[in-house]
Amino acid sequence: MATTKKSARRGRTGRAGAVPGLSARNQLRGSVVSVRRGGILSEVVLRLPGGGEIVSIITTGSVRRLGLRPGVEATAVIKSTEVMLYR
Repeated sequence: MATTKKSARRGRTGRAGAVPGLSARNQLRGSVVSVRRGGILSEVVLRLPGGGEIVSIITTGSVRRLGLRPGVEATAVIKSTEVMLYR
């Protein structure tokens, strides 16, 4: 029973801070530094705690839906050749 509760808190990957329900193991939490909006696609820069940055190109609709703007905390989810942001 304790294992089930622990897993529910940590998500399917069993790691603290992981996005629940995703099989992707490479999840990096950070803070949005900039958003450069385009017509269909936008560039989002996420700063990691150690100072490194991840740049992601996602749809402008997703930027709007996730409420991404400088200062907002988000998670970069890296799976295969894609980088998705989750908030």
